[in-house]
Amino acid sequence: MANLTFGQNILPTDNTKNLGNSEKKWNVYANTLNNKNVANIPTTSDFTATIPTTGWTEGTDIYSIAVTVSGLPNTGKGIIGLVQGNNEETNSELREAFGLITRAVMTTNTLTVYATEVPEVAIPVQVGVFE
Repeated sequence: MANLTFGQNILPTDNTKNLGNSEKKWNVYANTLNNKNVANIPTTSDFTATIPTTGWTEGTDIYSIAVTVSGLPNTGKGIIGLVQGNNEETNSELREAFGLITRAVMTTNTLTVYATEVPEVAIPVQVGVFE
């Protein structure tokens, strides 16, 4: 099975007269894709970091820490996720610690994390950025 990419004709346009309605509609859709501006499709980048157990600043009912993440942009939208391993006991501790996080903010090369408590274990995370 071939991989289809934007800008590729699925069916030749000169064969549409011999096709049924559903095939003609698919060919029109494929030709429409050829003419779309694909420059607006977001790009993604992934970054990894470890949120430590030390270095947190206590605020009013919240704790915060700035974690250096090389290459992290200050633009786009980010999604932060927990990186788990194969040990279920460790994963359970990580999920509990990750549940303390209330929000995270991206700035250039820095991920600032806010939590209700300082975690007792370091939290490995992955940040996906969509620009």
